[in-house]
Amino acid sequence: MAEYLSKWRTKNGADLVMRLMRPEDAQRVKLALNQLSPESRRHRYFRAVADFSDEMVAELVDIDPVKQWAVLVVQVEKGIEIPVAGGRFVAESDTICEFSLLVDDRWQGQGVGEHILLALIGEASHRGLTKMTGYVLSENSSMIALARTIGFQVNESEEGESVKRLVRDLPRPTAGNLARLARIVFGRGGKTIA
Repeated sequence: MAEYLSKWRTKNGADLVMRLMRPEDAQRVKLALNQLSPESRRHRYFRAVADFSDEMVAELVDIDPVKQWAVLVVQVEKGIEIPVAGGRFVAESDTICEFSLLVDDRWQGQGVGEHILLALIGEASHRGLTKMTGYVLSENSSMIALARTIGFQVNESEEGESVKRLVRDLPRPTAGNLARLARIVFGRGGKTIA
């Protein structure tokens, strides 16, 4: 079994675990992506995606660990991992990264996106990045609300009125800040798995 970054119970009482994304996740991620609603696909990719190709999925699971960090959230049933969400950031420079996340339709509203986003902030801060950005469709009110809750500013984007740009300064990677972020990410009814 994979080494988990965290384990927690969702609002509806289900146990989920978060771990790093791996290239061998391709087939299970592809299956999960192809089960998403058209609305969830459009909210994440800003366009209709009829089917996720092997090439699209390979770009998601085969990451450059120097510039990217990606996590997969799974529910484990009888030893089988079933993906329910994922998130990543990509460093655009030595100081700025861009994040994205996606939560399966059946798991939206359960705090999964918040858990992922806090983990992304923690890792980006640990790496010494100072600013995190993201883009969201203006109609995606739940993602905008989540981003505001976690301290992101919601701004107009160069993409026009239909897309908002999310921006957040990251905490400095001091021992105290990292410990506080670790408590936030892993302390809400969850625990770190060694």
